[in-house]
Amino acid sequence: MDYHIYKLSFTTPCRFGSTAGLDKSDVICQADTFFSALANECVSFYGTDKLQILKQSVEKGQFLISDLLPYDEDGLFLPKPLWIVDKKNKQESLTGIKERMEGSKKLKKLQYIPIYDFENYIECMKTGKNYINNDDKRIIIDEIYQKQLIEKVNCRGEESLPYFMEQVHIKANCGLYFIAATAGSDDIELLDKLLQLLSYTGIGGKRSSGYGKFTYTKEVLKDNNDGEDTSNLYYLLEKSPGQIYMSLSNIVPAQTEIDQLREGSYRLLPRSGFVTDGNYSTVPLKRNRYFAVMHGSCFKQPLAGTVLDVNDNGSHPVYRYGKGIYVRLAL
Repeated sequence: MDYHIYKLSFTTPCRFGSTAGLDKSDVICQADTFFSALANECVSFYGTDKLQILKQSVEKGQFLISDLLPYDEDGLFLPKPLWIVDKKNKQESLTGIKERMEGSKKLKKLQYIPIYDFENYIECMKTGKNYINNDDKRIIIDEIYQKQLIEKVNCRGEESLPYFMEQVHIKANCGLYFIAATAGSDDIELLDKLLQLLSYTGIGGKRSSGYGKFTYTKEVLKDNNDGEDTSNLYYLLEKSPGQIYMSLSNIVPAQTEIDQLREGSYRLLPRSGFVTDGNYSTVPLKRNRYFAVMHGSCFKQPLAGTVLDVNDNGSHPVYRYGKGIYVRLAL
């Protein structure tokens, strides 16, 4: 597979799929949301036949994308692995127990690990050493964005009603990146064209209000990348001898893969929302709800995943991406 990394730098505020309502927004964008945006652009400009070709490439594992993950001016971040390492019981002093518990509390709040420090984090997982100490100031993704709760007014009904909406401002020299894995040049060329179109229309929620617009850069991931982060990322994707597979995208396991979940460490993520395509229905319709396996989930064998059709009495299929792309960890 050929790997490319795309870095998105947002020029307007953005909103991503929190299930908690308009007053809460996620910072990262899930792969299923991103793929649906690409699919909409594909149908609008190239027709349904082109979308079916793209879907077939995805189903065959020849075109895969990760979730949109954070980066800052110092480098890229990866999800915190959800794998639980068995540790042998050992005696600890009261001070040691207290320090470990304090470190564990801080670690729970840490969702993403800088790639330049990822090897150190894995070593801490294996040895039981605290990754975060009391005097430690680790870079966290909270430092790359600012959330703002704004008041708006709904004027569509007989009575104007106020409501609150949270928007995310991603700071300069920071943004979201994703990895694209392809088996041929046709798919990457199509992705480039769709991404160019998408940069003008935006991704995420409230696009009609100008949210989610971005510029982007593209880089080929290979063994001898100049950047340390990109070289380390390629190593984890292709070269690592690790036996644990950590997902970089949300996954919807195929029916035949359900049993593999028993040997993994994973978290389920509810996925729901509306289909706003005017050709699908005259009014926005809520699509069928489902659960996906969240990025950072770890397995002894990779789950291929599948593509769902969550159409609910609309005029055309509604595809939701659920394929897996993995890095290998030596745990």
